[in-house]
Amino acid sequence: MINIYPHMLMMPQNFIDYLFFKQKYTLGTTNEVYLLKIVDKIYSIVMNKYAFVVPNSKIKMYSKLFLEYGKDITDTKIWIASHYDSIMAFSTQVRRQFPRAYSIAQEIIENIALNLDIQMDEFMQVVITLTVANDDKIEHNGTVGLILCHGYSTASSIADTVNHILNQHVFDGMDMEVQISIDKMCLMVDDYLRRKAPVKELMLLVDMGSLEDIYERINPLSDCNIGIINNVSTASALEVGNLMKQHMHARQIIKTIKENYEMSYQFIESKQKTEAILTVCATGFGSAKKIGELLKNSLPKSIPLEIIPYDYRSLVTHGIEDNIFSEYDVKMLIGTLDPKVPGVKYMPMENIVTNDEVHYLHELIGKYLSDDELKMFNENVAKNFTLDNIVNHLTILNPQKVMEDVEEIVSELEKLFKCSLDITTKVGVYVHLSCLIERLILRQEITESEGMIDFAKKYPDLIENIKDIFSGVEYRYSVEIPVPEIRYLLNYFDFDE
Repeated sequence: MINIYPHMLMMPQNFIDYLFFKQKYTLGTTNEVYLLKIVDKIYSIVMNKYAFVVPNSKIKMYSKLFLEYGKDITDTKIWIASHYDSIMAFSTQVRRQFPRAYSIAQEIIENIALNLDIQMDEFMQVVITLTVANDDKIEHNGTVGLILCHGYSTASSIADTVNHILNQHVFDGMDMEVQISIDKMCLMVDDYLRRKAPVKELMLLVDMGSLEDIYERINPLSDCNIGIINNVSTASALEVGNLMKQHMHARQIIKTIKENYEMSYQFIESKQKTEAILTVCATGFGSAKKIGELLKNSLPKSIPLEIIPYDYRSLVTHGIEDNIFSEYDVKMLIGTLDPKVPGVKYMPMENIVTNDEVHYLHELIGKYLSDDELKMFNENVAKNFTLDNIVNHLTILNPQKVMEDVEEIVSELEKLFKCSLDITTKVGVYVHLSCLIERLILRQEITESEGMIDFAKKYPDLIENIKDIFSGVEYRYSVEIPVPEIRYLLNYFDFDE
């Protein structure tokens, strides 16, 4: 049997496009108006029961769908009979993939049969299931979009158009009565957030009204970040939707959109954010991920605190304005080099190895653990964060051989700079150099850095001396240390350019 699943999966949207754009139903006769009212009532009951939203414009389309289906019922039954096996196989797949939507569709079909005496077949069950699955967007990445407009189908029409152009369900549309109060509108938003939970960020686009009033009344309800934009149009909604599709955060979306459109806006910061520790590494995201794994593996149980590997350069560039601080309550940064984010505690990874300042980590994590669990965490940290284990975990190289190379390099660097590194800094240099040697072998070295040309011109002798120190490693592994990596290394020696 030919697998028609991919082709049939595309059919409902094509069919709805045909009904909406090609077939011209005025719904002007008494029977047609009655049909729309009954379908509207059925969908209202089902929406309230299952907590999802179908825009008015789509309910009108579904009325056309049922009207079209009833026109050629005989031909439809003949076609279904000739494709029965394929339809049943497809129906089984749809039921397994969308069990909730299938149950909702079944209830809609039963109500249609009861109130309109239209008997739906298995194929229509599949079609309605797929339309419900499209409207019932329970799964999202934590960011949702809502358009609120006055009038019968203004918001839903804008939302449908934008979603269609973007080929993705980005916005829900809520159509409001013209005389609706601000208080009632904000209650609608609050109800929407509860139904969509969990929501981390909401982009709320409204057509008119006092933005200050909306802000003041929504603010007490907010357990998520909310970006509010006034004077919504299809064009502005399309741009916001496109930015959301690129996983841009609400604060950044507002900053971008205000540069292109003259509109008022507000941003409401979430009152409740998940606490987080960011692990960072100046020379690569992979190392930050491995540091995070070591920390997670030290926990005796799962706790409501996220340990997130994050991009060092993004923190250096954006600081406290980085998107991550809108999404999480970042309590600490742990890594191999301080990105210097104002107001956020930074702990060098070597401090964990040498047990310096570890009380900060205990205070942060200890509130989620019992005394026995905290003791187990401390034991796991002592075991996982030994220098040998870190080097073994962060690199694919032979840790013993790498440590010998690193020890020799550090000794020569101390002679060059006429200094003796304290134990904490030395551990940091050991970790940094171990990762550096691996990255050189994997051809993942840093090759660019701001101000590099001026640095190279200013310190040619220093660069040459450091390259001499690395000559043994360069020869053994057939690599070459670039100038930007030399510049990063100097951070451990308090070198002032």
